[in-house]
Amino acid sequence: MAPAPGAAPVAPPGRYAASGGAQLAALTARAARTWWRTPDYNATRFLITLGIALIFGSMYWKRAHERCAPRGARAAGREPACCCAAVT
Repeated sequence: MAPAPGAAPVAPPGRYAASGGAQLAALTARAARTWWRTPDYNATRFLITLGIALIFGSMYWKRAHERCAPRGARAAGREPACCCAAVT
């Protein structure tokens, strides 16, 4: 379908068809709709994150109150290994 002869071309008023704020609002609304369409996935992700946080928190619970450095090189190497084992 071609425009009528002598008709002015159709163009947006500026460089973009919508302002930056309107585009941001549309994208935010679309992301929110997508996010809340999958509540099971979000709940599972939250519970896994909470579980990992509890594991790490329990590993270092007493460490926060200690004021001294780890006892020797073996103790310093053991803690990161425990963290890796807890995550995997």
